[in-house]
Amino acid sequence: MSDLVIADAAAALRARLDVCERIWVSVHEAPDGDSIGSALALYGVLRKLGKQVIAVRQPPFPRAYEALAHAGDMVDVDRLDAVFRPQMVIAVDVGSFKRVGAVADAVGPETLVVNIDHHPGSPGIDRPCQLLNLLDTGVASTTMLTYLLLQRAYPGCIGRDEATALYLSEQVKTWPVK
Repeated sequence: MSDLVIADAAAALRARLDVCERIWVSVHEAPDGDSIGSALALYGVLRKLGKQVIAVRQPPFPRAYEALAHAGDMVDVDRLDAVFRPQMVIAVDVGSFKRVGAVADAVGPETLVVNIDHHPGSPGIDRPCQLLNLLDTGVASTTMLTYLLLQRAYPGCIGRDEATALYLSEQVKTWPVK
């Protein structure tokens, strides 16, 4: 059973995205395909919308995901001091904000924070901010939730690269890593 009404959640997400220009999208430490695929799909869509956006890479980053579009554009978490300050931070599949490291240091009371996750009990960040917690334990993955939200908020926005990231994020686990 779904925890979110996707139409309402997508509208809330879009309302926040529409007022922000500078956005960080973060995976969790030791990211898996669910986190990476969601982040890269969001990154691609946000760039198409004309946003100034970075996708934050957390270590260790699995080599199997390097071939995904935009994976090479990701900014290492230890280099965030060299990029713009975000108006919004989107965390995908993090479970706990303790897993985003230095990304949390950029969050202040005025920062819009969006937590997109499917893990039960994912509360969002434990500091003052403007939190939108998009938690749905009724979906199998954060990539599925990301797809549903993006498709509803911005119909037709998911192109080939974003769709590939969303799909392959789970499928790549079966690829042989050399």
